[in-house]
Order: sequence, then C-alpha cells, then structure tokens
Amino acid sequence: MAALSGLVNLMKLDLEKCPGIHGGLIHIKGLQNLSVLNLEGCPVTASCFDTLSGLTNLESLNLDSCRIGDNGLVHLTGLQNLKCLELSDTEVGSNGLRYLSGLCKLESINLSFTVVSDGGLRELSGLTSLKSLNLDARQITDAGLAALTSLTGLTHLDLFGARITDSGTSHLRNASLPLMSMFTLPFGGRVLY
Repeated sequence: MAALSGLVNLMKLDLEKCPGIHGGLIHIKGLQNLSVLNLEGCPVTASCFDTLSGLTNLESLNLDSCRIGDNGLVHLTGLQNLKCLELSDTEVGSNGLRYLSGLCKLESINLSFTVVSDGGLRELSGLTSLKSLNLDARQITDAGLAALTSLTGLTHLDLFGARITDSGTSHLRNASLPLMSMFTLPFGGRVLY
C-alpha cells in the first residue's frame, strides 16, 4: 500500500475485496486527483476514514460491505464533489444520514441492506441533485416515502424489500417529481415510465 502514496496523478483506484489494506488507507491521503475509489468488501473500519476527508476531488466512493456505521460518515462531509455513494450492506443508520445532507452534488446513493429507517430519510430531503436512490430495506414504510417528495431530480427509486403500500406510493404521485424512468416495487415488480 505504501507504493500508492507516490501516484499523485492517480484518478481511479479499485481496491475491491483487498484483504491487506487495514490501516493502509493512510497511504492514499495525498492522492488529491483521485475521483473514483472502490473499497467494496475491504476490511476497513470507521477509524480509517479520516483519510478520506482530504480527497476533495472524489466523485464516486464505494463502501459496500465495509465496516462503517453512522459515526464514520462524518469523514465524508467535506467531499463536496461526491456524486455517487455506495453504502450497501454497511451498519449505516438514520443518524448517519445527517452527515450526507450537505453533499449537494450527490446523484446516486445506495442504502440497501442498511439500518436506515423512515425517520432518517428526512436528512436526504435537501439533496435535490439526487437522481437514483436504492432503499432496499425492510424497515422503510409508507411514512418514509413522504420524506422523499422534495427530491425533485429523482428518476430511479428502488424500494424492493421495503414495506410500502399504495398509500405510500401516493406521496410520490402527488409530489412534483419528474417522471421516474424506473420505480422498483417491494413485491418484485417494476414500473417503467
């Protein structure tokens, strides 16, 4: 991992399922040109993520299956250029979403298989650039959909696994949302517009 520190012009780094990085994230701290970072399935924890806060050119960050919870997301608040954030299968919950509320350029967030609940979705209400949101989580209900009505750019919403009814989808129908290109329903169907 130490060899990475000299690659100052590196723009994309894929470390997916790399078992030996543990504390090695310190070596990417100076990679200021990095725009894409994939840490999916890596044995990194929240204590390693302070290194990420200085990577201000990051546009895509994949933390799928990493051991990160709510407090780890505080290190992402300065990543103002972030457009795509993958948090699937992490310990992120509703409290952590407040750290994402200022990331105004976010276009895609995957929160599937997290512990995010209805109350946390209000923290996403200011992310008007958001186009794609994956909420494949059993704890999302009709009440959570009401919090999404301000996401005026949303074109793709995945609710597979969520416990919603026709009453919940009416929140989205009644909002001034653009036509969604794909809307995945909890019973396995998809509505394409």
